[in-house]
Formats: sequence, structure tokens, C-alpha cells
Amino acid sequence: MRITALGDTLNGVVNLHGEPLLGVIRICYNIALHSKSPVNQATSKAMLTQMINIIFRRMETDSQAQVSTSNGSTGNEEAASAEKSDLSIEETPNADQNEEEMTLGDALNQIKETSLASVEELHNLAGGADIKGLEAVLDKAVHTEDGKKITRGIDLESMDIGQRDALLVFRTLCKMGMKEDNDEVTTKTRILSLELLQGLLEGVSHSFTKNFHFIDSVKAYLSYALLRASVSQSSIIFQYATGIFFVLLSRFRESLKGEVGVFFPLIVLRSLDGAECPANQKMSVLRMLEKVCKDPQMLVDVYVNYDCDLEAPNLFERMVTTLSKISQGTQVADPNSAAVSQTNSIKGSSLQCLVNVLKSLVDWERSCRELEKKSKSTQSLQEEVSAGESAEVKGREDVPNNFEKAKAHKSTMEAAISEFNRHPVKGLEYMISNKLVEHNPASVAQFLRSTPSLNKVEYLFPIIFYIALGPYNHS
Repeated sequence: MRITALGDTLNGVVNLHGEPLLGVIRICYNIALHSKSPVNQATSKAMLTQMINIIFRRMETDSQAQVSTSNGSTGNEEAASAEKSDLSIEETPNADQNEEEMTLGDALNQIKETSLASVEELHNLAGGADIKGLEAVLDKAVHTEDGKKITRGIDLESMDIGQRDALLVFRTLCKMGMKEDNDEVTTKTRILSLELLQGLLEGVSHSFTKNFHFIDSVKAYLSYALLRASVSQSSIIFQYATGIFFVLLSRFRESLKGEVGVFFPLIVLRSLDGAECPANQKMSVLRMLEKVCKDPQMLVDVYVNYDCDLEAPNLFERMVTTLSKISQGTQVADPNSAAVSQTNSIKGSSLQCLVNVLKSLVDWERSCRELEKKSKSTQSLQEEVSAGESAEVKGREDVPNNFEKAKAHKSTMEAAISEFNRHPVKGLEYMISNKLVEHNPASVAQFLRSTPSLNKVEYLFPIIFYIALGPYNHS
């Protein structure tokens, strides 16, 4: 009977907002988690999925409509009352989608400026597998967002009802997925929340993946939920962590570049490198990587966005190195033991990932050649080609060369930083000889100030001595 009543509510969910909407979600959660009827559990879970889909389709429709008028005070009151709900979450100011649209470059630059320090901090913590440090940073981000101005300084009240509902539901799913595994019910709650969250991220439209304002207002919650799932002892929860990460990498790698750069080493490399990591978790990661390595564009994007970026970790290089190491591992245990069978499966899957990488790179290179050939053929059929069109074709042909130059520059920079941290004077000389800095004290000082990986404190005196008495004074 309860399910029948909820079914009627589902038909009218489009008219529910704020607290009433969260109330229906709460009831469905309780039935899915506590009902003794498998039919009721499955039905309530299906209803949750449908409601979430309706909420986010409504948000996307409202955003695309670009409605310029206010949605009235009723929606504001309902959204505000949701703060007092058992399933409520702290609300964060977000950008109004009714404003004039920003360009992609503007949005990326703005998000980067507002979150660069935190992303850099997360990169450092993830690189050192500092789980407690990551939890502290993300917990602070989640609990201090309320009242903070982001993007263009637009607050929550300026958002339309559809956006507010989507924001509340998204954050609620994330918070339910962050819970501590204190008992069976909590574990089931986390599993259901992560399942719904993964389904949501997989099902949203392509335009949602480019909604930088909305994503920026929920990424701290999403990151915290993903972090907690990635370190869970539950194999099911960890599988959802790898599943959610794959969705972020495949669909959100542009809008969540910094977060992908944090969780790739944490979920992928940490699991594969760690001797204490359970075999089933390694296999979960490798199955996910097999899909990643089959996608040429995804692999190239990882290489370009991280290995060719001075401020990002070398994810592609580290992934290939780790897979190669695993695939060449030696056996030391009893060849008839179950552990050896698991090890062989892990080695075989690692080798398959490497094979997929090679095939994908060959396919991508072939597609580039075909595109280049097609461009030249089209150009030869045209008797007159404008200067702008010629420049555009040439620019496309130069893309691989630009990647190569960017990677070479990053490799030189990394070598310079490594040399500097071992021997600061030789490091400075190496930077100058490779034209990373100009041959003057001001340029050196600016470089030292703006390069975070340099160990400047320990070698402060040698640096000052070199600048004061070094080659600059002999010119």
C-alpha cells in the first residue's frame, strides 16, 4: 500500500521541491533499506532512480530555457526549509544559470583561480597517500562552503528551483555516501547512495558535464564521498569508487581535471602499487583500466592534460610504468596456491591493459593521419584558400608537435627541479643553460617564487650566495 501511494507521488514529483521532495526521497530510502519485502525494496530503489532522473532533467531543461524571471517565493521557502531536514545538507552559493553564458575558457580559468591552491594541496596529499590529510581538507571544504561566494558571487537565492533541488539531492547522495561503516544498515545506506550517484553521473546529458557553475558547487562533496569510498574495506563500496571514478574520467575530465588528477594516483596507482591492497581491489581497478585503455581519445587526453602540464602529475607515464612492473612480476609462492592464481590473473589483466594502450595509440595515430590526408585532399580541390583557413589546417597538423614540445619542456623542468633539490647552484645553472630562466637575478627570483616543487627553504643561503656572488656580478 505504501508503494502504491509513493507511485502516485512519483507521477507528481515534478511539482515537488525542497523539503517535500527530500521527504519523499527519505521514505524511499527507508523502504529500500528496511523493508523485508524484496519487491518493495526493488520498487523503492527504482523509484529513487526515476525521481533523481526527473529532478536533473528538470534542472537541465530549466537551464537550457534560460528563464530570466524569478521562480517565486514558494520555491525559496521550500529550499530553505530543506536545511532543517534529517537528509538536509549545508547549502552553498552557486552561480545563476540565467546570467549571460560564460565562454568555456572563462569558466575554466575562473574555476582554476578559485580552487588552484586546494587542488595543488590535494595533489600533494594524494601523491603521498595521506588519507587523513585528504579527509581533513575535504571535510573543511564541505563544511565551510556555506556562505562562500564562488564564480560570479551569485548566492543560492538567485538560483532557480530546478537548480536548487538538483543541488540538494546531489549533496544528499554524497553525504549519505560519506557515512562511517558502523553497522550493516549504514553500509547498505552507503552502497545504495553510491549506486544512485554513479547512475546519476552516467545518465546526465552531455551539457550537464559542461555545467561548470553547478559542478563547482558540488565537487567538494563528490570528492569527499569518493575518497571515503576509495579507502573502504568493503569490496562492494570500493567497486563503486572505481565505477564513479571511471565516469568522472570518461565524462567529466574537462570540468573536474584537478579532481581526476587527485584520484587517479589515489585509486589506481595506490591500489596497484600497494602490496597490502587486496587482490579483489586490484582486479577491480584493472578491469576499469582495461576500459580506459581501450579508448584512444581518453588516453590521449590523460597524456595531454597531465603529462604535458607543468602543474599536473605524470599520470599516463606512471600508469604504464606500474602496469609494466606488475606484468613482469616474478613468482615466489607455491605454484599450486590460490595466491598464485590471483597473481597470474592480475599479471594477465595488466598485460591486457598494456596491449590496449598500444592498440589505442595506433588507432589514434591512424585517425590523425587520415584527418591530415583528408584535409590536404580537400585543400587541393580548392583553388583559393583563405589565409585563415590555411592557418587553421596548419594548426591542426601541428597539434602532435605541440604536445611533443610541451612534454619535452615539462621533462626539462622536472630534471631542473630534481637537480636543484640535490644541488641548488648546479640546478640554477642548469635552468639558465636550458633557458628556463633568464640570466639575471630578477628572473631567477621570480622563478624560485613561482615554482612550488623547489626546496627553497633548505637551500636559501646557497641561492642568495649564488645570486650575490655568482656570474651576474661578472657581466
